[in-house]
Amino acid sequence: MKKSLRLAAIITLIAVLFISAASLYGCTPKKEFMEQDTYFFITDFSLLGYDMNLAGLLEKGESYVLLRSDGTCHISIKPNKGLIALGNELLRQIDIDDEYLRSFSFQYLEVMFPGFTIDDVSYSLSLLQSVGAKLAGLEEGIPEYEQFKNALESGNGLNNVSLPKTLAIEVDTVYEIKHLRSQYSGDYTAVYIGRYDETYSKEPYIICTLYENEDGKTCLKARFEILKASINTVIAG
Repeated sequence: MKKSLRLAAIITLIAVLFISAASLYGCTPKKEFMEQDTYFFITDFSLLGYDMNLAGLLEKGESYVLLRSDGTCHISIKPNKGLIALGNELLRQIDIDDEYLRSFSFQYLEVMFPGFTIDDVSYSLSLLQSVGAKLAGLEEGIPEYEQFKNALESGNGLNNVSLPKTLAIEVDTVYEIKHLRSQYSGDYTAVYIGRYDETYSKEPYIICTLYENEDGKTCLKARFEILKASINTVIAG
């Protein structure tokens, strides 16, 4: 009798666990992505709160946001040759010393990337890579990278350094489409770029708005509060 009771209890427990697991699985919301791989090319770009379109300073066709149908995302922001040349000229004329760099690192970079330090450039760049970001064209073995590394780690500031012509900011991460409601503007479609934890209501660094412009093209607009930047893109074609 006792064996029968124990067996019945075990079967009941297994059934309860199975039903609970099935219920949890059924209640997991399905993530929404683009139906097909979609390129959004950058058409408007402002920085540091200035109302000025800087998109003309980027390489056309090589600066975009790619949302893939599998939920992965690739972002490419590539300065054009004119902007690289201007940056190199400014680096030659403006004295960016070690004290300024350490202050900037303390206020921004070390907050966004705990452990970041200009005393170990290789390690600090690996922190960027850990979140899917990298400075393409500024990598070990490239002369411009070695210049930056030696200048920063020696405490000489950004003297006698130059930007590589192939410099680009690239990010590989994930995204998810979210349908939200604002008490001010009503219903809207957002794109969350980057990993986040819904359990604790944490949001990713990049939140975009997906909308249709006056020409009927699908657009993606992103704001970055940290840099007071705005990027607007339009779908290819």
